[in-house]
Amino acid sequence: MITFSSWPNLPCENAYLSLYHRALAGYGIRLGPPCEIQDAFLRANAGRINAIHIQWAPEQIWRCRGSSAWARARGLAGFWKYLRLARSLGIRVIWTLHDVEHHEGSGRLDEFGYRLLARRADLCIVHDEWAAEQFVQRFGGARERVCVMEHGNYDGVFPTAAPRAGTLAKFGIDPARRVLLCQGNIRPYKRFDLAIEAV
Repeated sequence: MITFSSWPNLPCENAYLSLYHRALAGYGIRLGPPCEIQDAFLRANAGRINAIHIQWAPEQIWRCRGSSAWARARGLAGFWKYLRLARSLGIRVIWTLHDVEHHEGSGRLDEFGYRLLARRADLCIVHDEWAAEQFVQRFGGARERVCVMEHGNYDGVFPTAAPRAGTLAKFGIDPARRVLLCQGNIRPYKRFDLAIEAV
C-alpha cells in the first residue's frame, strides 16, 4: 500500500480531487493525512507517507508569507528547505503541473519557485506534450521525470444535460433571448466581462 498526502488540502468545490483520489485507491494508492508545508509535518509522518502531491497553485506556498518580495523570498527559502528534508526522509515529491503560471499573473519569484519545484520533484504529471515541454524548457526539469496523463473526466458527477427548451422554461427564460452561461468562480482571468459585452 502506498500512502500520500495531497496539497492543497482545503475543501475543494471542484470534484476533480475526490475523483482523482478515488481512482488512485483502485491501484492501492491511498490518501493519507492532509499535507502541511511545514518541516514538522514531514518529520511526524516519515515512514507513514510515501509521497506528497502538490496539485495546483504552488505559488501559494511561498506567497502565504506576505506580499513583499522579502517575505516571498523567505517563503521560497523555507520551501527549498522543506523539499530537501522530504528527500532526506525518503518522501517523494509529485507535482501536477496544471498551469505554467498563476491565472492572475506570476512574478520573478514565482518563476524561481516553479523552477525549484521542477528540479526537486521526483515526478511531474502534465496533461499534454506542451506542458511537458514547459516543464523541461522553461523550468529546467528533467524529461524522464515527466508523465503525460490525460485530465480525468467528470463522468457521473453532473446530471445528464436536459433539452434546451425544458431548461429555459425551468428558469423562466424566453427561448428567443440570448443566454450566456458562465461557470466556476468569478475571477478576472476568465474575462466574463468580455463574454457579457459580446452577448
